Amino acid sequence: MNNKRYALIASHLWDGSSDHSQDDMAVLINGEKIEDVCPACKVPDNIRILRFEKGCTLLPGLIDAHVHYSPWMGPAFLAAGVTTVRDVGNDLDWILRQQACNHSDILSGPEIVCCGTMLDGPKPYWHYIGRGHADTDALRESIRQHAQRGIKHIKFYDGLNLEFIKEGLDEARKHNLWVLADFGTDEPKAEDAVYAGVNEIEHLTGCPPAWHKSHQSQQDSIIDVLLAQKTVMTPTLITYDHIGRALDIAFKFDSRRMWTHPTYLDIWQRIPQIRKEQREKFQEAALNQKRFVGRLYERQATLALGTDTPFQFIIPGFSVHDELSMYVDAGVSAVDALRSATSVNAALLGMEKLVGQIKPNFQADIIVVSSNPLEDIQNITNIECVVRRGLILPGQELKQLSTAQCNRTLDDPLTRDMLRYIVSTEATQKKLTS
Repeated sequence: MNNKRYALIASHLWDGSSDHSQDDMAVLINGEKIEDVCPACKVPDNIRILRFEKGCTLLPGLIDAHVHYSPWMGPAFLAAGVTTVRDVGNDLDWILRQQACNHSDILSGPEIVCCGTMLDGPKPYWHYIGRGHADTDALRESIRQHAQRGIKHIKFYDGLNLEFIKEGLDEARKHNLWVLADFGTDEPKAEDAVYAGVNEIEHLTGCPPAWHKSHQSQQDSIIDVLLAQKTVMTPTLITYDHIGRALDIAFKFDSRRMWTHPTYLDIWQRIPQIRKEQREKFQEAALNQKRFVGRLYERQATLALGTDTPFQFIIPGFSVHDELSMYVDAGVSAVDALRSATSVNAALLGMEKLVGQIKPNFQADIIVVSSNPLEDIQNITNIECVVRRGLILPGQELKQLSTAQCNRTLDDPLTRDMLRYIVSTEATQKKLTS
């Protein structure tokens, strides 16, 4: 349903930045934009009203700042209320085409901000969504190419040593690019990279106190550096939690799997079940990461929110709900967890005047849930309605689109890399056990 001008009314409204929700408010939508936010009693008589049942809450559309995109994911993201994502590693040409597709066809999926190809060292880990660089001159050239294509965020990957990182940061600054980094391991690499100018760290990588049992003084030592350099952290707590719980039967019977392409269900099943001692290592790391995130929050570090979709058992869109719950379990307040997935992520993506809040002249990306998630973060799962750029998205149509996507054969760069990874790791596992 795409009415040019209409109003949404619910019991509560949270605007994406305030400490509390407001009662009995209305959002007036005109085309793709929010025209006004006002008390429900002041809605003009000549406007169509969509009034939701008692207890429902209006919130800004959610933002996932760490995904690797494939076309089948679009309907799932939207059904979960995720209206914007940042792709942090994909084939550059492919993701720019997908970005244009999602922008022109609202039902295709969320708006995409993209980092282009993951920039790696001489031996790239990912062949289709990453790019290797024999030397720093090659890295500089890749950064220039990304800037010329309109990319504003770029991602450095694990194979880049500190020399490469420093040279890459020098080039990135010339083009005013935001640099995020995934160091791949827990070696103490983050501190030097942050001093060099890396803007954002993914998965808490390169921060040993986040991975191992540590004293508060050890945590604060690196947090002091992060705060001094104003570094953003995107923990993706869900990633290593799910790896550590690879044999958890709950994942197999998660009803939200219906939104997942069969190829990825197969990939998740085929991922080698890591040894017991390795699972325990990741389980322990997941607990330590929560403790570290709690300390980051206490120290008022900037926490963005991402999921690392579509790695093991991470369901597009709906895993944002899981990550929000994990933030709260780590000690983050419900309202600040929600800020991470809305206004904080919007600012991170350079979209703070467009999305992430319910305000006049902002894009009409809005979700309605049946109860107030500021009171209980798990209420975010009860999606009643999703609006993207003013278009009300019918839930049944999204299910049909998802089914159609899941019946298609996949041949996108991410899927090719994931299948290649599975074949390679299966072969390695076979050698180890033969």
